[in-house]
Amino acid sequence: MLCLVTNAYSISIKAFCPKVFYNFLNSNVIYQKMENKQKKEQTVNLRSETETWLLKNAALINKSGIDRRARIPEGTIQKFIKHKQKINDKRIKSIHRIILNLCIKRII
Repeated sequence: MLCLVTNAYSISIKAFCPKVFYNFLNSNVIYQKMENKQKKEQTVNLRSETETWLLKNAALINKSGIDRRARIPEGTIQKFIKHKQKINDKRIKSIHRIILNLCIKRII
């Protein structure tokens, strides 16, 4: 008899094969940790790209215009550039999308 993801199934595996059940749970935890690490690395890359672009092109861009277009609170970019205030991840993603839409992401 084969049951998929039920309490009875997990209890029976624990009762008969505790080592197999532990390895199964452990492999899922490791896989989830790897996925979380990859997401964090992607966020870090987005953050570093966006922040360096904003700092390098601060004199050229309309900061309040990007704020409005990205639908983030007024002055977010200005506070980042002037006072080094950290921008949260959700706002970084929307700013990054605006930069890509402007087609001037790689100006150095």
